[in-house]
Amino acid sequence: FEKLYRRYRSQRVTVLAVSLDKGDISKVKGFVDTNNLTFPVLIDSDGVAEKLYPSFTIPFTYVIDKEGRVAARVDGAKNWASDETFVALDILIKG
Repeated sequence: FEKLYRRYRSQRVTVLAVSLDKGDISKVKGFVDTNNLTFPVLIDSDGVAEKLYPSFTIPFTYVIDKEGRVAARVDGAKNWASDETFVALDILIKG
């Protein structure tokens, strides 16, 4: 997600990681630090985000359009730095 974040942050695209980990958040912080992540990470320890956007797999991704609607849902891992992904997001951004 880091490459995705860096590519689109100036285009009003928000990349937000949501951790569903309960309890000790030091593991999440350690992961963020180890991987030099600069995009925001939400710790959803109360499960609020998970209730709004349910998960069936981990990882999972929601792409939400500028109107706040779910434009896509991706279950499982994906190469978010691929040309295919960038083309799809460019189309979504242009509307």
